[in-house]
Amino acid sequence: MRHHPRLPLVGLALSFVAGTWTGLAYRADPRLVGGAARLRAAGTAALLLLRRAPAGARLSGIAGAQGLAFLAAWLNAGIPAWHPSAPSLDSRPGLMAAQVDLIGIVADAPADVVADPRPRWRFPLHVEQARKHGETTWQSVQGTVRVTWYHDARARFPRYGDRWMVAGRLTAPEFGPADRRPGRRFLFLTTGAGNAEFLAPGQGNRAVAYCLESRDGARRLLNAGIEHHTNDVAVLNSLLLGYRSQMPQEIYRAFARTGTLHIFAISGS
Repeated sequence: MRHHPRLPLVGLALSFVAGTWTGLAYRADPRLVGGAARLRAAGTAALLLLRRAPAGARLSGIAGAQGLAFLAAWLNAGIPAWHPSAPSLDSRPGLMAAQVDLIGIVADAPADVVADPRPRWRFPLHVEQARKHGETTWQSVQGTVRVTWYHDARARFPRYGDRWMVAGRLTAPEFGPADRRPGRRFLFLTTGAGNAEFLAPGQGNRAVAYCLESRDGARRLLNAGIEHHTNDVAVLNSLLLGYRSQMPQEIYRAFARTGTLHIFAISGS
């Protein structure tokens, strides 16, 4: 008796190739394709998880898995092909090293920098639109800018998920030839409450916002009653919650000199 080897991944690979070709060749509403993929995934999981399923149901489950691979590949290829993303921010002529206005969403919880006598915070901004300062026409762009924000206690403070319009000089320090490629450079902008306008809250991921709020609540509980022990609070916050920017430079250098700085590498996990 000859036993023919089973090659289940061949069918999945062929289905994925067919889905990729379909996504590149034919335009379809991503919501319809995504809905079909979710239904197919639910049906396939039900068939494959049945312990006493007949042979026909098992074969249907395998066919469902191949159909799911087809739909996933369709989405993966179709969305970039028919809905191209905006160009990168640093590829737009005239914006680099110039005074610009940016509209974007705060992509992480702002971190305070204690080494500066003035209140200063840093956060990444996912940019959606940009223009040279003084112009009226906005350009659709994409990219992340690392914003340094000099805070004014009388003004609204940036929070994760807020959409802001900020003004400042856009810079991109270069460390080597590879840093000159568009879309791969580190972009920086310094601004403050006087050069910014709040546009809308709650534009970020709700799950991420909940996690960041929970972490901030844990920080307040952890620091209760020991706020005046600033160095101890900074080390605890850095080790347990990942607030590394709060650590004073002298404490940071002490850990570096003693070769124990690596204990902060997994902070917050």
